[in-house]
Amino acid sequence: MSPIFNVDDFTKYNGFYRNRQCRSVVLNLYRSRCSSCNNPISGEKYHVAHIIPRSHPEVMEKYYPGLDVDNLVNLKLSCTHCNHKERNFLIDSSIALMHSINSSAGVISLRLHSVLEKLNGSRQAIQMSLIDPRICTNVLHVSHDELKDISSDWRGAMAISRKKLEDRVRQAMKQAFEEGGAPSIYTTLGEAIDYFRDSIQINGSTVISSGKRQPAWWVEANSYFFSDRGPREPLSEADSAMKAADGIYLDSAEVAELRGMVIPLRTESQRWFRDVFVTIVSLQRKIDSQYKPRHVVLGEHEYRALLDCFQKLTIVASGINGSGRRLKRPETLANFATYQGVLEIYPDSAAIPESVKQLCRAEGETSIWGDGAILSKSQLKSWLANAFHLANMGVQAVTGSDLVRIEDASFGYSWVPPLPNIKGKTRKEVQAEDALKWAPRARGRKRRGPTLSAG
Repeated sequence: MSPIFNVDDFTKYNGFYRNRQCRSVVLNLYRSRCSSCNNPISGEKYHVAHIIPRSHPEVMEKYYPGLDVDNLVNLKLSCTHCNHKERNFLIDSSIALMHSINSSAGVISLRLHSVLEKLNGSRQAIQMSLIDPRICTNVLHVSHDELKDISSDWRGAMAISRKKLEDRVRQAMKQAFEEGGAPSIYTTLGEAIDYFRDSIQINGSTVISSGKRQPAWWVEANSYFFSDRGPREPLSEADSAMKAADGIYLDSAEVAELRGMVIPLRTESQRWFRDVFVTIVSLQRKIDSQYKPRHVVLGEHEYRALLDCFQKLTIVASGINGSGRRLKRPETLANFATYQGVLEIYPDSAAIPESVKQLCRAEGETSIWGDGAILSKSQLKSWLANAFHLANMGVQAVTGSDLVRIEDASFGYSWVPPLPNIKGKTRKEVQAEDALKWAPRARGRKRRGPTLSAG
């Protein structure tokens, strides 16, 4: 069987089924229509199906050597009905496979570029990576081979002693910053661990999972520590062999895929901006996770982080010339508080749907004080987009790695990046300049200056 497309052009899409954007890409490639019955697909009730089943990779190798069964060309959009009907149905006919695979290759060649532009464009407005070069001085990459030297194999996972990893990070920090006289560095180990989706942290007798997926080694480890047959087994017995009672456990397959561990090394000024970016991005994800058409519910910590972000960006706006439209304080539709299971919303006149009140109760149960805020989803999305733009401008305007100390008795002490117009000024001076800059101008006829006449 000779395909009408060049197989070598599609090898770069091997393993695409495990890509985070796989569902969105396939949905847009087929324009939200099932590739089998051509019926429109609404919502999230669809599947990314394999033309050649994953259980028969030898068929893919037989007809398309060099392409694996998870290649994008072997994927199609399928509705729930067609997916169950065609599950594990194997087409081992060259003519039938040629039609299906060639059709898929044609769709990819025709639409993939525009689909990726659309998806990346919609995410470009609010997006931040843990190793974003805008807010990162240097990146430490611990290679896969080096991690093998400082780690132990434990039930399929890479167990790394926290002390060994901290020593490695400290060594890199010293080389990157102390020789140049830079200020002290925040802890970066947590950022490195968060970069991995599948990891568990062992502290004393506590096991914490930070990943959504559950690889085989995690399932085995979890069942070992939390056995249903009796009391929890002591952690020290499990770790004594590798002497990593306080360590980090990483998915060896993921580490191998990334070819090591990536650790961002930041200065205090960059961490200041990173906190702003993290707040913006986390709130955007909060909006996406709450499927309510008009409202978004923020817990007490999220709302305080939002106000802290606004306070920081107010200083950024006053320190940048030509920063554009002023960033206003985020408006709330109502505030809520829960006490002993009773929900109170104020002001009382606020018309809040019952479904939103359920979210308020859920947020209140998971917080210390049980309070929070209800905001308009459309207004918050617009505010976050403006905040992200302003924070971007602030990052570009930072001239050094040190922080400027701004003193104010009412606010205590605050440290901010050395933006062009605020170095050496107090917070009151910055706020006065900001108020003057945005004060309404007196209306009236403008005086005409002297004119030059020819001759």
